[in-house]
Amino acid sequence: MLVGLTACAGLRASIVRAEPRTSVLFEAIGLPVNLTKFEISRANARMVVESDRRFLIVDGEVTNSAAQTLAVPPLKVAIRGADGHVIYTWIAHAPRQKVEPGESAAFSARLASPPTYGADVVVEFDRSQERGVQGSPGGQPRASRQRS
Repeated sequence: MLVGLTACAGLRASIVRAEPRTSVLFEAIGLPVNLTKFEISRANARMVVESDRRFLIVDGEVTNSAAQTLAVPPLKVAIRGADGHVIYTWIAHAPRQKVEPGESAAFSARLASPPTYGADVVVEFDRSQERGVQGSPGGQPRASRQRS
């Protein structure tokens, strides 16, 4: 049994790629899977008023942790209510298409007239195009910040 568990841990990226929902299990036992090879950091969400219109601005950085230059995957930004349920999502893109190894690229996403009852914002990599399913989970680095 120990050999089987060790093999699963070693093949976890392949397992999560085939079945994204298994990433939750690996993360629960302290073995997170990062299929994108990017990390999200310094995520920040704030409200701005311009000409009597409210905007939600979400910014942060993505860092390439791979040994080669990679294309930055799209980011999925979600506004959640106080109960934790997603109220609204949209896709944002980093201003640079490719990032060198160890390098970071800033991102900024802007939403006009965001829901007023949002409690927090979550930023993660969008993998819906990989599996053909909107918002499929698994192996997505996440960052969450309270709205101010």
